Amino acid sequence: MRLVVVAVMFLLIGAFSIISNYNLHLGKAEDLNLFSRLYISWLDTLTAHAKTLTAFVVRSDWLPASNATHP
Repeated sequence: MRLVVVAVMFLLIGAFSIISNYNLHLGKAEDLNLFSRLYISWLDTLTAHAKTLTAFVVRSDWLPASNATHP
């Protein structure tokens, strides 16, 4: 449950950040259209970075070297 709340808060903070950085008034149709395009673009970028990070973690060698000496 906490993870869901944190995810929703993160998405809301991203939305509010876009709204404030571009000084958007969501009551106007053109600003709402611009917001939706920017938000979707931000989500696409976020997803791409998450994929890259996940691939890096999966490909990393997490085991110690096999020729390590034991004390």
